[in-house]
Amino acid sequence: MTSPELQEAKMSARRFCHAYNNMIDSRDDTLKNARKWRGEALKEFLGKVLVDQPITMEPPVFFSYGCNVEVGPKCWINSKSVYLLSIAIRIRR
Repeated sequence: MTSPELQEAKMSARRFCHAYNNMIDSRDDTLKNARKWRGEALKEFLGKVLVDQPITMEPPVFFSYGCNVEVGPKCWINSKSVYLLSIAIRIRR
């Protein structure tokens, strides 16, 4: 990636983190629904998700890029997790 592409990827990650960490639905803000919405958002954002079931990352989370993060099955990640590397990050149970 070029420098402008890296800067855009970093800004995209920041926008994602802000939305993810503040994600609620005013129609039904139950914890179960919030986790479902967050799991779907993570599947769209992360580089690779190796599972069909929802991913659980308790907010807040922070990514420098996100496209380099791979999550395996049965992962549950606690709050305040930070992923700042620009190299591949693999999360496994």
